[in-house]
Amino acid sequence: MMKPLLLVLILAGGLRFASLTFDSLWLDESYQTVVEAYGNGLPDLFNATGETFLFKPGEVANYSSLLANFRQVDPLCPPLYAILINRWLTIFGGSDFALRAFSVLCSLLSIASVYFWGCALLTKRCGLYAALLQAISPFDIHYAQEARMYSLVALSASLAGGSLLYLCLRYSHMQSKASRRFLFAFIYTISTWALVNTHYTQLFTWCAFVILAGLVFFIVRADMPLLAYVAASNLCIIVLSIPWFSFFSQAATLQTASFYIIRHSNLLWPFWALLIRIPFNWLVFLAGKKVMLWAVPVYVTSACLIAYPLLAISRAAGKKSWQALTRRLSDTAVDHQYIVLYMLILWSLLPAILIWLFDVLETHKVIEVPRYVMGTMPAIFLIAGYSLYRMENKKFFLPLLMAHSIFCFANNAYMHIVPQRENWRVVAQTIERVCQLQTPILVSPYYNIVCLDRYLHYPLRQIGVSSVLGAVRLESIIDNMSNSNKSNGKSEQAFWVLSAQEGDTIFDIVPRRCKIVQKYDFPHALHLRQYIFVRDNSEAQRPEGI
Repeated sequence: MMKPLLLVLILAGGLRFASLTFDSLWLDESYQTVVEAYGNGLPDLFNATGETFLFKPGEVANYSSLLANFRQVDPLCPPLYAILINRWLTIFGGSDFALRAFSVLCSLLSIASVYFWGCALLTKRCGLYAALLQAISPFDIHYAQEARMYSLVALSASLAGGSLLYLCLRYSHMQSKASRRFLFAFIYTISTWALVNTHYTQLFTWCAFVILAGLVFFIVRADMPLLAYVAASNLCIIVLSIPWFSFFSQAATLQTASFYIIRHSNLLWPFWALLIRIPFNWLVFLAGKKVMLWAVPVYVTSACLIAYPLLAISRAAGKKSWQALTRRLSDTAVDHQYIVLYMLILWSLLPAILIWLFDVLETHKVIEVPRYVMGTMPAIFLIAGYSLYRMENKKFFLPLLMAHSIFCFANNAYMHIVPQRENWRVVAQTIERVCQLQTPILVSPYYNIVCLDRYLHYPLRQIGVSSVLGAVRLESIIDNMSNSNKSNGKSEQAFWVLSAQEGDTIFDIVPRRCKIVQKYDFPHALHLRQYIFVRDNSEAQRPEGI
């Protein structure tokens, strides 16, 4: 089966490396990943004097400098991804391609991991189908082409959950091979530590599935040696995390900003999130983060792939079958596909329910963002792979697989025809074409200067602003720019305003005596406006439709 796996990995690599730099780096990549990974901190982006500058991250900093500057741009995430990408930069450089290639590598390793666990826990063909579904998944491809930590989350979760299941369900085959038991316990320990130190939402995966589901399994089986193995592994995870506990403490204090998501209270929301949003996240893993209109049937094919084994299990959930299940759980030689499926369902469900409870108590909506529950994604691919394996002899097997693949390919093709992120490359090219060197540019919010400067080739007069400055402060900055121009004998009495990521509220507080003379609008809420200073308020009538 290695040749089919190799073909799947070649397909996956082709889909992930194809058009890897089609989209320019967006905010989280340019501002957070790049600044964190280089570890050199930021200049004064609120440069109210309007002096020319061009931000480039410089040389890659060492480990201590990286950790010292880590919280400057990201108050929430753990530092593991930043450290790994920091070392990656020293070898491969900081181009868009190089930065995103690390995520591609993590994604390919994750696919290989899913294949291995599918073969080891279910059947070889199940493992191959699961790997194939992940290889063509628009969702997995999206995050494999983003210089963020989410592909590392998927890889760590696959290794952590798979190794735990292997220890539980294949333990009897390793009784005489202490080295193999130690190997899988070691994989579990390192990968789980990596998981919770890559993104803090994965604490839910660890607590809910790894600890709760694992403990229930061990108690039913009354298997004290295995319980001791896993307990020791979890103790090691805690000890290994102690040096970075301060980072977790800092993130935990930001209760109102946790994961950047707040929602308005609604009595119906908890029921909708539990009954609709959680299953919909499973479909998203297979279908994609954003599905185009002509590819909407991919939700139907994804639902079929998930529902088929779940229906089979529900039919076997009667009293007699449940008693049989309990006996099998108590059997140290357990080797039954239904038991594996039950554990996979717990893997995909329990962390999501724990996040849902957190949302209800803390008035968040973390569960509505699929990337925050990516720790459960490998279980969905394994369940869907098992579904295809059970459908092999059905008449609808090949049409279903073909339809799902075609819709996934169509959706992936669209993602590389129409930009899916802010096109900072085009914005920079436009600014270099229309903006004079000494004309000030107000950038809102201020941190978008980092995104813009990545694609600029020469310094400009950039000033970071935000609507929270208020109209009075903004007018003062504009007046200072105007006076500076006059004192320097410049006839050009103009400035530009660039907004992104909901920064367009800045336009509402630009003084009325400033008149718009040019405007450029780009996809994903990128707006560029040129204003001129007008001393007489009666001259500042803004043209309608501009």
